[in-house]
Amino acid sequence: MTFEAQFELAGLPPMNRQHRHWAVLGKLNKRWRHDAYIAMRAAGLPEGELKSVRVRYTRHSTSEPDTDNLHAATKAIQDGLCDALGFDDKPSQFTPEWRWEKARPRQGKTTVQIWGELK
Repeated sequence: MTFEAQFELAGLPPMNRQHRHWAVLGKLNKRWRHDAYIAMRAAGLPEGELKSVRVRYTRHSTSEPDTDNLHAATKAIQDGLCDALGFDDKPSQFTPEWRWEKARPRQGKTTVQIWGELK
């Protein structure tokens, strides 16, 4: 049996973390994690225990980021998603995928698509 869900988060999580104070980063990460948790719950949770999960993160922004920044920018979102699902994101059962799409200025967003296999 399978599970599918999708949600969208307005705005863009920060990519360049090295030039910010740790307290500012902590607050930003907490916000993105919480927003992803709420969005995942609103999108609907599976009706059983998950065996594996595949997730596609798509960043919609004006400029294309490099791969490592794209991955790093979704860390808090992934944590919130896993919190909502009650699921560990270890590599043997969690497969993330990252994409980028061009967006107009000030129209940035992140879409998250989830596919899961139930036990």
